[in-house]
Amino acid sequence: MLKAYRLNPEAALKACSWGAFQILGMNYAIAGDYDNAQLFVRDMCTSEAKQLTILRQFIDKNSRLRKAVQDKEWDKIAYHYNGPKYAENNYQIKLKEAYEKL
Repeated sequence: MLKAYRLNPEAALKACSWGAFQILGMNYAIAGDYDNAQLFVRDMCTSEAKQLTILRQFIDKNSRLRKAVQDKEWDKIAYHYNGPKYAENNYQIKLKEAYEKL
């Protein structure tokens, strides 16, 4: 990260996932009203409460993801959050199990 940051700070921040929910830096505009990845990362490093706010904003800005979350459709949540290869890592199962545990 440090080597990449020295070459191109914005690109380095966009290339990493941030916070407890691992939101990719390149999604900074979707995750809030950020003008750049640096502001997004700053907020991600502020607190867990701020990370939850960013996650909520990220979900709210994606109507398909929001509906899947509301309906507790684990496969659709994993697809819209992690992409088409979500099943390779069993994200849908992990989400369902975490939800049921809590």
